[in-house]
Amino acid sequence: MKEENRIHKEFEKGASPEADFARSLNRRQAAGENIFIGGASWRVNNVQPEDVAARARTWKRSSLAAEEGL
Repeated sequence: MKEENRIHKEFEKGASPEADFARSLNRRQAAGENIFIGGASWRVNNVQPEDVAARARTWKRSSLAAEEGL
């Protein structure tokens, strides 16, 4: 249980390239779901295309960092 808590805290803080990558995957799922429903919740929450593009850059950066850490 202590190991799970440590890993969860690392994930929440993005304290390693792997944790940052896991967080980006977690966020990416929500984006994919929003694309699937035609961006309905983005419209409700006034999310702009540049907001999505900025988030996509973090996915790419964290993916590359995690790959380098392997």
